Amino acid sequence: MSSMAACAAPRASIPGAASRASKPSASPKPAPSSGAAAPAAWNPACACACGPRPNTAPCPPTKPRKSWPPTLPASPLILPCGDRPPPRASPCPPRLRPAPSPKPATSCTAWAPSTIRVKPPRTPAPSPACPCRRASPTWSSPPPRPAPRRGRSPPCWPLSSKSATFLRARDPDLRPRLALALSRQPAPPTGRADALARVRDTARQIRRRVGLAELDKSPPLSPEAGGRLLALAYPDRVAQARPGAPGRFLLASGRGASLDPHEPLAHAPYLVVADLVEDTGTEGRIRLAAPLDRDDIDATLSPTAVETLTWDPRAEAVIARRERRLGALVLESQDLPTPGPRAVAVVLDALRRLGLACLPWTPETTSLRARVTFLATARPQDGWPDLGDSALLDTLETWLGPFLPGITRRSHFTRLPLADALKDHIGRQRLADLERLAPRTLVVPSGVPVPLDYTDADGPVLAARVQQLFGLTQTPTVAGRPVLIHLLSPAGRPLQVTRDLAGFWKTSYAAVRKDMRGRYPKHPWPEDPTLADATNRTKPRKA
Repeated sequence: MSSMAACAAPRASIPGAASRASKPSASPKPAPSSGAAAPAAWNPACACACGPRPNTAPCPPTKPRKSWPPTLPASPLILPCGDRPPPRASPCPPRLRPAPSPKPATSCTAWAPSTIRVKPPRTPAPSPACPCRRASPTWSSPPPRPAPRRGRSPPCWPLSSKSATFLRARDPDLRPRLALALSRQPAPPTGRADALARVRDTARQIRRRVGLAELDKSPPLSPEAGGRLLALAYPDRVAQARPGAPGRFLLASGRGASLDPHEPLAHAPYLVVADLVEDTGTEGRIRLAAPLDRDDIDATLSPTAVETLTWDPRAEAVIARRERRLGALVLESQDLPTPGPRAVAVVLDALRRLGLACLPWTPETTSLRARVTFLATARPQDGWPDLGDSALLDTLETWLGPFLPGITRRSHFTRLPLADALKDHIGRQRLADLERLAPRTLVVPSGVPVPLDYTDADGPVLAARVQQLFGLTQTPTVAGRPVLIHLLSPAGRPLQVTRDLAGFWKTSYAAVRKDMRGRYPKHPWPEDPTLADATNRTKPRKA
């Protein structure tokens, strides 16, 4: 009987449980046939939400149905309109719970609370009273939800949309709040009267703690002084408007900040930011600020005066300025006369950014640099200087710095004696070795000096007509390396490229002679070029 009493108490709250308990138990049914499994007996001590179900098997564990809805969207502006509490948990499990009637909501008071249904836990723990059942789903306070979509809106949608827009709007100007807090008039009958009272009480307590209680009787200050006060508290949050970008500001700390360009404060030249939201981007979001005058900045924060020398990319020149700065903010700028020797460092930095291509290179200086580079590769044991781009940029102060005084604009670069600068960098002694090891020209058998091209990555290149090389059986060399010969036609067009001149005379020359003889009949094409005399002219005319 004790077990029956313990089970009857919790079943009393289930609708119809008392009436079922008062009825006499039915007579037992005949036993099933031997072929069918015997149903499990009903446990009278079971107090689960299923209620008494004699002659039934234990309820298998069930998962929440997929149709069990998650938290439906409900506007936080509509929920307070309802006068009904959230629905309680039904005693029936989700599997046996009757489906809700599809009656449409007639008003927002009936529509809003019906959405406060929370999805039950995915893995509910077994009930301690009944091992065969799982815990019933519980109801909890719903999290904040977005407003409903227009297609599913209740009848009071216009009111909720306007209210939501009003609540989202927040004036970033601090002055109206300060004016209300500094005023000694009673608080207006608004929903924020308690907050205003707390602000005034806190300010009064602070004045009494620091011994300034007499300020309670002094005339109220102007809210315009809030900007100066914030500048003293947050000097790194003084913001300057970016030119041509309403609503975008640069803080004294170097960080960017922005607010809605339609706000009146978006057009203020200076602000002091009291509340800044650090976004994931490069600029923060200004939520609360006060305007500030330039005179207030000078009187309150004392900006520093500095003289700067910078390279202006637009003017392509060194600009000297005297600036008044507050951190990263340039409050005032004044151009100075032409800078002196201090501009050399600025020009050197500009040259590194622009690259060596901005210097006045000539064929002479280009060849000089290429010859030294070739010798540095062919004869590394001699210690020739590195005249590559990276090496020259790293040593600009050494080889080009002495020639930079007086150079303040890019147009002045044409005055630079680049050849003299490179020769001084190479050294006078090495220049003599350079003429011997890597000559600028090579005299061919016809007696004409032909320039050598050292800019090719494969080494020196000798470009000459075939008639100028008659009688030459070996390939010329420079610094112990054979030159690359470009054999040209009488018109200067390339016929063949080789480093083996003797092999060319033996193999390929016959085919070239056969082809070129008909095209250029006025030029000599001997059968044995190694025995012929080199010439720079055509065949002599017959008398």
